[in-house]
Amino acid sequence: MNGPPRWLEALLVRVLGPERAEEVEADLAELRAARGQDTWGWRDTGDALRLVLAWRLEEGGRRRAPGTLRRGLGALARDLGFALRRVRRSPATSAAILATLALAVGITTALFSVIDAVLLRGLPFPDAERLVVLHEIDPADGARAPLAPPTLED
Repeated sequence: MNGPPRWLEALLVRVLGPERAEEVEADLAELRAARGQDTWGWRDTGDALRLVLAWRLEEGGRRRAPGTLRRGLGALARDLGFALRRVRRSPATSAAILATLALAVGITTALFSVIDAVLLRGLPFPDAERLVVLHEIDPADGARAPLAPPTLED
């Protein structure tokens, strides 16, 4: 894909108008060329949204059409009503879906906490890279065992 995704093109046209949207796409093409990129990436989407925001702030922001917020809230209320009707029709299915989502969020949070504590954060003391583990080798069978404190004192 050489250009922005369709949803981003539609957003640019809606927010900035067709002329400004073409200018943003041209600016993004120059940025990609400067980076040596020939395909669209997530970084370009962020750049596009930053350009849109900068141009909107430069213009002082365009006023919304009257009633736009009210129409948006009406759509939200209709969607919530539909969702509640679906929950009333099949409460067991809804409960199963909510339990699955809660379990997934809990597992994800727990895994992230473990990965963060073990892999991402360093040990809570200075010069952690100098940490060593001492073992002793049993002469009878050659098995490795943790070093006992009395052996360390010898």
